[in-house]
Amino acid sequence: MVKIFSFDDRVINDLVLLDPNKRDELTYAPIVRLTERVGPLVDKEVTKEEFEYYQSMEKAEFSMEEGGVQKSVDRYWGEIMKIKTAME
Repeated sequence: MVKIFSFDDRVINDLVLLDPNKRDELTYAPIVRLTERVGPLVDKEVTKEEFEYYQSMEKAEFSMEEGGVQKSVDRYWGEIMKIKTAME
């Protein structure tokens, strides 16, 4: 499997945006590249607005910890999606 996996694919590097600990370090560049890969299925302006909102959120609004225990990344993003859905 390692032999056929494309480590040179920029998408792999751009997925760093899923790491909540890197939130403050990210630029919009990974989002642009990922939306370009998806193509017309994604509205780039809406995605940019959502990303900017995510970066502007206070850390108190969401956390990677719950009761002193580290949450899983999928649970973290599930909670972020609930916030977004509530805004719609």
